[in-house]
Amino acid sequence: MAKYNYSASNQLLTVVFDEKKLDWDASETNKKLIELELEKIIAQEQNISELRITMDMTAVEYVSSAFFRFLLILCQRIKKENLKVTNTKIFVYNLFKEIGLSSFIL
Repeated sequence: MAKYNYSASNQLLTVVFDEKKLDWDASETNKKLIELELEKIIAQEQNISELRITMDMTAVEYVSSAFFRFLLILCQRIKKENLKVTNTKIFVYNLFKEIGLSSFIL
């Protein structure tokens, strides 16, 4: 299960994944949880136009296409340039690069 931390002063939601695999089930679960976090933030802030999301993937060794779908859905809610992924293992980094999403990597 991922951990979430929101800093209102920075408008930054940090998501730290502790799963090794972000497969279909994990991606769907995290999608629902992040949507709940976004709803809480919207209730507080009323405006998420400048919201930034950083996803720490230190523990992640594998991502499925469902996770990439999840990222693209997130980009419909926030600005694409405000979504960043950090601490990827080389295999995960190469997947991002291969499908043209390396701009998400910080």
